[in-house]
Amino acid sequence: MNDIQDKKSFSHKPCYYKLDLEDVVKKIKKIGAKKVGLQFPDGLLRRSTDIEDYIENETKSLVLISGNSCFGACDLDMNLLNEVDLLFHFGHSKIFDVKRVEYVEARMKCDFDDLLRDSLTFIHAKKISLVSTVQHIGDLKRIKSFYEENGIVCIIGRGDSRITYEGQVLGCNFSSAKNDGEEIVYIGSGYFHPIGIGIATKKRVLKVDPISKEIEEVKTERLIRRRYGVISKAMDARSVGILVSSKIGQKRSDIALKLYKDALKRGYEAYILYMDTIYPEGIGIKVDLLVNTACPRIAIDDYKRFKVPILTPIEFEMLLGGRSMNEYIMDEIR
Repeated sequence: MNDIQDKKSFSHKPCYYKLDLEDVVKKIKKIGAKKVGLQFPDGLLRRSTDIEDYIENETKSLVLISGNSCFGACDLDMNLLNEVDLLFHFGHSKIFDVKRVEYVEARMKCDFDDLLRDSLTFIHAKKISLVSTVQHIGDLKRIKSFYEENGIVCIIGRGDSRITYEGQVLGCNFSSAKNDGEEIVYIGSGYFHPIGIGIATKKRVLKVDPISKEIEEVKTERLIRRRYGVISKAMDARSVGILVSSKIGQKRSDIALKLYKDALKRGYEAYILYMDTIYPEGIGIKVDLLVNTACPRIAIDDYKRFKVPILTPIEFEMLLGGRSMNEYIMDEIR
């Protein structure tokens, strides 16, 4: 058993994740790990017991499964790491090196050649930037060849130090999409990534979804209007809680401290709130406004869960007058 295939059928053409469990076993045996930790994103957690059984059968190691939610490679379970000889973080690519942590990427295999042919009629530019998440990153060179065979110049850009692969985007980092491409083709599912890409680059973004087999131009205007609405609701606030996450890849204490000082100068009652996972019920003090310096999706996706307006650092700077209100900028972790 070298991998586990998690099949999802759409349009009668199955997609599945491939996980290299043979490599996991090799790494455990190499160091003689007696106790091993496994951490999964929510989408793979239901397969965790199958993976545990396989590893224990092959290695005789004791396996501990993290029961905490996992939001990305930024969110390593450091408490579990302290209990084990080796921690395997599934589903994501490496952002940074941490001793005794190994990353097991989840690559998705899909048949979407027909979808690529259909996408040609949606592409307006002669030069595009091609991006994806780690699930489809292995397909980008093949996709580039297809587009170039059809007369479209295709750029797979290099991101900053947070990005592992050329053409890869994260929900908090779109640096690989910032190049000379006249428009951007995003290979993947969901809307957060392509909307963020559109705001970050100010370019037309086409979403080619290998799972749903749908092609769509992604618009950014609705999200931008919504965020300006949240900023407007925050204008009468006189107290602010600035949220800092202790998660290894989300901790932006320097930004939080700067915003705290800026808020005090503008006459706000300001507090820095230090948490692990940021969620409404965990905020124990009453303030008029929250500013999130952790994962950007908390303010963008989960804003309705909070009883008061929650802003990104850039939005708070706009509110304080330190940035122009005329151009909306997406929060990224760099």
